[in-house]
Amino acid sequence: MIVDVYNVNYGYNDHIVKRSKNLYEYVLFINKVRENELRGMDRPEAVEKAVKDCIRLGILAEYLASNASEVVNMLNQEWNWEDAKTVWQREAEERGKILGEERGKILGEQRSDQKWQEIMAKKDAEIARLKAQQKH
Repeated sequence: MIVDVYNVNYGYNDHIVKRSKNLYEYVLFINKVRENELRGMDRPEAVEKAVKDCIRLGILAEYLASNASEVVNMLNQEWNWEDAKTVWQREAEERGKILGEERGKILGEQRSDQKWQEIMAKKDAEIARLKAQQKH
């Protein structure tokens, strides 16, 4: 499977970002958080200010007003690569197990088909032998 990945940070791939009002406003919101951090604010302060500024400016205003605490909590979480890799590995193992089971079923069915063909071939040979004996 091939997946195209696009950078949707502020100033990149505007032709894609501007197709969706929600995506465009999300990009503006995240950019405000980053600008606040560049001004010296720590992450929690930068996020809180970005939420307030965006609500005031009408950027994701309804969503942020309804979900401000969830947004703040989510953006203040530390990303842990080790935890993420562990989750990805478990998901990959589960997918592999499912695919293996499906493949096993398919191979089992093929083996059953082969067995059936072998049995039928033996029966056909036996019938042909008996017919040949009757002719003599």
